[in-house]
Amino acid sequence: MKTRKTKKRNIIRRTVAFLLCMTMVLGLGMQDVIEQVYAEGLSAVSQEQNADVPETQEVESTETTTPEEEPTGSEETALTTQEEEPTAPEEDKEPTDPANPADPEENTDVTTPPTETTEPSAPAEPTTPADGTENTKPAEPAAPETPADSNGSGSSDDMTPGGGTGTDEQKPPVEEDTKEEPVSELTYAAEDGSFSVKAAAVSEDVDLSGIEIHASQIQKDGEEADRYAAAEELVVGALDAESRQIEEFLVYDIWFTYTESGETADLSGQVQISLEYTEPEFPEGTDAQLEVFCLNDGAAEAVDGTDALAAGCELYALVWAASANETYETVVDGVKVIVKAKPGVLPDGAVLSAEKIESEETEEEIKEAVAEDIIENNTTIQDMMVFDIRFLVDGQEVQPNGTVTVEFENTGYEAENGIS
Repeated sequence: MKTRKTKKRNIIRRTVAFLLCMTMVLGLGMQDVIEQVYAEGLSAVSQEQNADVPETQEVESTETTTPEEEPTGSEETALTTQEEEPTAPEEDKEPTDPANPADPEENTDVTTPPTETTEPSAPAEPTTPADGTENTKPAEPAAPETPADSNGSGSSDDMTPGGGTGTDEQKPPVEEDTKEEPVSELTYAAEDGSFSVKAAAVSEDVDLSGIEIHASQIQKDGEEADRYAAAEELVVGALDAESRQIEEFLVYDIWFTYTESGETADLSGQVQISLEYTEPEFPEGTDAQLEVFCLNDGAAEAVDGTDALAAGCELYALVWAASANETYETVVDGVKVIVKAKPGVLPDGAVLSAEKIESEETEEEIKEAVAEDIIENNTTIQDMMVFDIRFLVDGQEVQPNGTVTVEFENTGYEAENGIS
């Protein structure tokens, strides 16, 4: 082929040029000339090869870096010639020196030393192919990365979203991963299980994130005895002490703090507090009723129940109050007889007994006893009932150990006795 013959002539020319250059170097004896000529020769080879095949440079560079193409000689020339068949033979005539485009062969003979093809044993030849110096690193680590990127399996930093492996798909937005759900409820439970507290937000706009709930029961004895006594005194003042007395008294302290700073958080109007507790036990027959108080600024205010307590109270008091007097009742002929006595005046198990006495002598005695009151009040007696009132324990009469109060209530006496 014509291209193969042209290559052979080029090799001969390069050999002659190299011998001429070496003769000049030996004649001058200058080391710097050798280095300069060698560098210029490599540059010229690269320029000539690029000029020979400008359209297939990229293909040639990748093919000539394989180990099979490193040896020099006629076999390498033949293989390279077959791969370059698509290129026109006229391209060998393109000038490598822009200063003398009319004589490409002369420029090749003078400036292109074929060091790579004539001296295969030189140390620079295995890494310096005839195609130039740009592809002198066949084992470069970056080479295996090229197919990985072309197949779409490269690193996420080099891939585009269109390839399906972009960074937007591999790493979701930080806001979605780290966004915390709002907290609408806080709970506290005592270690001994005696009570528990729940605080619930009054609306969806209230977020209790970053807030902690605390609670403690104020004890009657110990370090908090004074605080307990002060709270009880406030509640006693709010009760009707003459008619009711405290049977059981529980008081709790409930407060909130910020998790980060530990400072007290005022959640007034933002949460409702529910309090669960162990109810006290009372003797059978005790009429104790629960009342709840919010203690603030030295005052006790009654509130409704323990299911919806308002936040912000200094203390929460639970009070079971019963009647201050023990009451005994019975009904005789449409008249209710009511006897009241303070606890301890009558023994446990005492029963009220009231009997109507029908005796003229007794009635006359009573009329004489109340005559002055009748005259003074300008009243007359239309009818009169006399009762014998006693207290019995197991059928035996017992005497009160103190004062008792007797009251009568008309429950239908007129109808039963025909009095209008």
